[in-house]
Amino acid sequence: MDFGPVDYTSTVPPKGYECSVCAAHGVKLWREYQTCADYTSLFCLVCAQADQKKTGYRGTEDGKSLYTGVIKHWYQDDETHWTANGAQQWWLGWSGEPDKRPTGPNIRFKSDEERHDSIGWLTPAVPTPEGDTYWGRCSTPDDACAWWYALPYSPTNQEAKP
Repeated sequence: MDFGPVDYTSTVPPKGYECSVCAAHGVKLWREYQTCADYTSLFCLVCAQADQKKTGYRGTEDGKSLYTGVIKHWYQDDETHWTANGAQQWWLGWSGEPDKRPTGPNIRFKSDEERHDSIGWLTPAVPTPEGDTYWGRCSTPDDACAWWYALPYSPTNQEAKP
């Protein structure tokens, strides 16, 4: 793998930054986790879902992650633990079925759709400035993250069909 220099101020990725399956270029790509850059494949959103046998993933409005199609149900009450920054903790553990809700005084509920930036075992493929490898999962600098976030999810910026 060697794309050559990557300009994080440009919204046009280097020439070799393309899907290994369909050759889509100019879009967000994912790579195999814990795989040497010289041997990893790159996947666009559609091909990543096919590779990982996932369906229904679609981009979030802010471009930073993906909705997975899985709804999570949360609850909290006045007895719930507080986090270090003083916020009250929400607890996952309710199926979403009304007759299975936790009961008690002052219980509050919310539901939201699960979000990830990974697709199965595939992680965002964010190249280093030299274009010779990828940033590690938790070491990607802000300018490199911003570059990846700015890329569209697909060539037409339409979402993958399940």
